[in-house]
Amino acid sequence: MPRYAFGETVKTGYELAVGGILMPYVKGERVEPVCRLWGDFWRRGELALLFGEQGVGKSALAVQIADAISRGVDGGGMPMECGAQKVVFCDVEHDAKVFERRCGGIVFAPNFIRVGINPLYGNSSYLGAAYFEALENTLKDSGARVLVIDSVTAIKNMACYDPKQELYFTSRLRILQRKLDLSVLVVTDTQGIGHRGRLLYRHMAGVRYWAGFADSAFGMGFCGDGAGRRYLIQFKSTEGIVYWASNVLCCDVVSEKDFKGFRFTGTGREAELLQPPLGEPETSILKLKRENPRLSLRKIAERIGVSKMKVKRVLDKYGVKPL
Repeated sequence: MPRYAFGETVKTGYELAVGGILMPYVKGERVEPVCRLWGDFWRRGELALLFGEQGVGKSALAVQIADAISRGVDGGGMPMECGAQKVVFCDVEHDAKVFERRCGGIVFAPNFIRVGINPLYGNSSYLGAAYFEALENTLKDSGARVLVIDSVTAIKNMACYDPKQELYFTSRLRILQRKLDLSVLVVTDTQGIGHRGRLLYRHMAGVRYWAGFADSAFGMGFCGDGAGRRYLIQFKSTEGIVYWASNVLCCDVVSEKDFKGFRFTGTGREAELLQPPLGEPETSILKLKRENPRLSLRKIAERIGVSKMKVKRVLDKYGVKPL
């Protein structure tokens, strides 16, 4: 369904409904304004997907996003246009003690509602109708319209990687989202990227059914300098992609007394962020080339004291064109 500006009336009239499957539009129906829950990554009414390698900090970012939405403030500099919202944070991966230890020092707002899977539930290996019934009741009782699930990987582990259960869970969540008009953020892992590998579309597609169901999707990756830096890149968006490979969003890992999460520092190129720290010869070669762009490879090699081929390899590695 196309999106409309705030206050605009849908003038599509009625459409044919066959057998109760198709739902007719109501003439004169007003459409909710499209507002940003967390910057350009997640908007109201969307099912968003956050993915990346294990240990990159997806859970910490999900908590930061949920906390910002529950307070109605900008999350680390990301615009939030919908005001304070009640958020149900469904923590499938960690128990209460682990969650408290990881988020120590953070005082959550009353709008932040954390729920988890009961370990004493006798049939925890099958997240079927009972799970969604409990989740729906929690959302209705609390009045929350924002749901964060961390993580799908834990759900896969509980379901013993049964594709049928994964498809069932995905479709039921989509139905629940539309039934209650939810905004949903799903966190999941991907494999095979490597510590300094690029995040590609095929990594999102590797998340099986979720990539097809999601309205928007963005990945989180390691930077190559090993200094606690991360970056975010978009792969899917209903309003157009803002952060792509040549314009990823950079962030620093912050662990302070009253704040644990990520602080966003600007944009950059993914290829440059993935490069390891420069060694002494590489630093000298690039610095000399920047200061004297017309120097030949031989002249640079003589001044630095390395071979001409070494200079050529360094310039090629960092995309600097020799004369």
